[in-house]
Amino acid sequence: MRCPFCNSNQVIVSNSRTTAHDTQIWRRRKCLQCRKLFTTHEITDLKHLLIIKKSGHVEKYSRAKLFSSIYRAAISARQIDRVGVSEKVTASVENIILGLNKKEVGTKEIAEITMKVLVKVNFGVFLRYLTYYIEIDNSVQLSREIIKFA
Repeated sequence: MRCPFCNSNQVIVSNSRTTAHDTQIWRRRKCLQCRKLFTTHEITDLKHLLIIKKSGHVEKYSRAKLFSSIYRAAISARQIDRVGVSEKVTASVENIILGLNKKEVGTKEIAEITMKVLVKVNFGVFLRYLTYYIEIDNSVQLSREIIKFA
């Protein structure tokens, strides 16, 4: 880590904690050369991960796309912290994807992981996400999908 003020690499961590939604690590750092304090926020980096779309097209992983898909499902949910739920689920999904130890992951697999996490975090958001990503034709199919992830 380099100091953003003097560019020195003599930096120590003076304080460290997780953020409100346990999705980042907040660190207070101090430069030993210029004595200035600065803060960093650390998140998991999945830029090496390739996503295989339904069409077969391959693209780099985008945290923003995963977050926005969860946030979209949470928009009509009442009395919840939409950003908090979206951050928490996004971080959990990223941790599971990291544990897979794969270089490529399909969008269907990511959606299934997301639904497994969402069903535990917020059932209403899970239902909206489920109906968006899986074409549901009738109540029997809906029940089958709910049982699959519950």
